[in-house]
Amino acid sequence: MPYAERIVKQEKGKETIYDLQFGARFVKLPGRSEPLTLVVVRGFGQEPMMLLTDLRVTKSRKSLWRIIESYLTRWRIEETIRFMKQSYQVEDIRLLTYQRLQNMMAILTAVAYFAMVYLGLRTKLRVLARHVMGAARR
Repeated sequence: MPYAERIVKQEKGKETIYDLQFGARFVKLPGRSEPLTLVVVRGFGQEPMMLLTDLRVTKSRKSLWRIIESYLTRWRIEETIRFMKQSYQVEDIRLLTYQRLQNMMAILTAVAYFAMVYLGLRTKLRVLARHVMGAARR
């Protein structure tokens, strides 16, 4: 694991710091002519996270971090969709056609965006003001 990065995640008002170590190795799978890149990340749990990609990457820090950030973004999107489905009880909504379900999900996505971004902006500004006031006291 030649590279390291620190990320900060906010959960329920608390900051959690993750110190990640990552590296990569090219692997060849049976039946494939081109090698794949196996990116290994330690720091999220006891077991390392392994990401297999067919993207052309070098073993540089920037190239590998782009792969990891892409996966983390995908993870956040899936968590958001799961949160929306549970919060708004989408499974309990009875819609008879797929088109209606798509329309309902579009409306729920807009509502979730408003709740997270617009209303969350006030909360972020409050937290930022608190940090500024704490730094000003020092």
